[in-house]
Amino acid sequence: MRFIDIREALSVLNFPDLVDHLERSHKEPPAQRDDLLMHDTTAAANSDAFLLRAAWQPGVALGAKLVTVLPRNQPSINALYVIFDGVSGKPRACMDGDALTWYKTAADSALGARFLAREDVKQLSMIGAGTMAPYLVRAHLAERPSLQRVCIWNRTAAKAQRLTERLQAEGIAAEAATTLREAVESADVLCSATMTRAPIIDGNWLQPGTHVDLVGSFTRDMREADNTAIQRSRIYVDCHATAVDDVGEIAIPVRDGALKREDIAGDLYELCSGKRRGRTSSEDITLFKNAGGGHLDLMTAQFISERITA
Repeated sequence: MRFIDIREALSVLNFPDLVDHLERSHKEPPAQRDDLLMHDTTAAANSDAFLLRAAWQPGVALGAKLVTVLPRNQPSINALYVIFDGVSGKPRACMDGDALTWYKTAADSALGARFLAREDVKQLSMIGAGTMAPYLVRAHLAERPSLQRVCIWNRTAAKAQRLTERLQAEGIAAEAATTLREAVESADVLCSATMTRAPIIDGNWLQPGTHVDLVGSFTRDMREADNTAIQRSRIYVDCHATAVDDVGEIAIPVRDGALKREDIAGDLYELCSGKRRGRTSSEDITLFKNAGGGHLDLMTAQFISERITA
């Protein structure tokens, strides 16, 4: 078994190739829960969490990721991934899970934007300035080169300013927003990755044509956008099996009657296979819930492993 450290993993990861790999992988049969090909377990204590995300592609590979989420720390998320051969069952590699998580999560959002964001988007607004934020910005810029400006908002203004300066040093035209409303109202693509439990995105602020990418919520009591945002948008998720019942962004509006399950317009398996349509007009407000899931970790672990051992 080979150990792949963070530097080795980062050396083979890039967003254009990984997003293409995820799109190809989503054209294969979808991950299911009822046949135990995918399983997520979350243990939570207040704002802390420990996650196990496992997935199995019979005859190809199976793997599991262990993740700690401790918001008081920096970085707040730490992970380890083990991938096994799908035929022999022998461990193939143990790899740093942080790089895998950063790129998998951001590439998931970028793949959603491939189908749902307008081709002519100009401004990306990033809500939250934590560990994931720069990767999400880079992924969206790689997927939509028309993006010319990046606006950053964070509850702590100093963190927003630090991220702004970091992106500027990479040659990205970034600036810090004065208010959350300003960031939301000016966005063509609105990406949010926060640890909030109560919604902070007011749906009345969304402009026609906006694509909303919600990343932050991962437990049943977390959500970033309010019911108005849900009701004004065409709703998509990355995977029905992981995003509908287990994350508050979708589960709470369904429970409260603000959203019907049948109104979810599609997931990435359906979009990539052509079974469902993405954006239907330039005026649509599209909302994509990036819920993650073990299937995406396995897809990304296969990408890393294959590139390193090739």
